[in-house]
Amino acid sequence: WVFAGQGALDAQLLTSRVAALAQSEPGARSELEQCAAIAQEMLGGDPSALIGGSHEACAAAVAETPGLSQVAIHLQNGLGARLMLARGRSPAFVLGHSLGEIAAFGVAGCFDLPTGVRVVCQRVQAIEEHAPKDGGWLAVRASRSTVSTEAALHNLDQVVIAGRNHERQTVDSGPQT
Repeated sequence: WVFAGQGALDAQLLTSRVAALAQSEPGARSELEQCAAIAQEMLGGDPSALIGGSHEACAAAVAETPGLSQVAIHLQNGLGARLMLARGRSPAFVLGHSLGEIAAFGVAGCFDLPTGVRVVCQRVQAIEEHAPKDGGWLAVRASRSTVSTEAALHNLDQVVIAGRNHERQTVDSGPQT
């Protein structure tokens, strides 16, 4: 199973997974509330909206407190896996892309869902503390060598290759101005 990273939040999908899990697992509601309490303590905002049943409220909470998007993506990934496991399916392997790596570790049994939420919140805090305030990421549909060459030609000294999603998509990092 492959778990998605940044930008994969679908509030409606998360809301449906929360409802399905609450129906299939008696202790799920308590566990989800524990996850929301951890996110509240570490990030603030309204993380209870992520598990409250309204995709509109979930989307609004993420818009108001952007770090909650990471918690929401993690829950979306983890709950999807739990629902698949409850249906008798099991992965041959687990793999995560970026933030999805945390869900992959959780599904592999390294830690439970609330611990995964705590790890996600620590990741959000680290990025907020250490990332440049004017910095950003941009996924470019080009090879690594093309992006490097174009950045050099345009004297974009502060733009660096942050990652390569595949041969024709490179993620760049640098100032937004």
